[in-house]
Amino acid sequence: MSHLKLMILLLAISMGGCLFRGGDCNNEIKSEYRSSDGKYIVTLFERDCGATTDVSTIINIRDSLDRFDSDKSVVFVANGQHKVNITWRNVDELKIECLSCSHKDIFKLEKKWQSINISHSP
Repeated sequence: MSHLKLMILLLAISMGGCLFRGGDCNNEIKSEYRSSDGKYIVTLFERDCGATTDVSTIINIRDSLDRFDSDKSVVFVANGQHKVNITWRNVDELKIECLSCSHKDIFKLEKKWQSINISHSP
């Protein structure tokens, strides 16, 4: 395996470990948005895994009856702290606007979660 491939693999493993292992990290909920029909909740939070990694801006969606779980239903992850606008356009369409994101900051962006279509603009 080339050095470049090995470095990319190690970076992906270390980032994935931090981004999706909430138990070792501090998650701070910034805001929550309930769909107009009350069925779903979108949570915007920041994850800080310590001095050796950047803070991540993360969005997840859940059924309104479920408790918040930082590792489930993640639809958006951006490296760093970012100002994000989240808008329910209707009961099955969500818009995410990351006002300070560049494409290189975005680690994960889902276009759909269950019946909800997700649009995004940096």
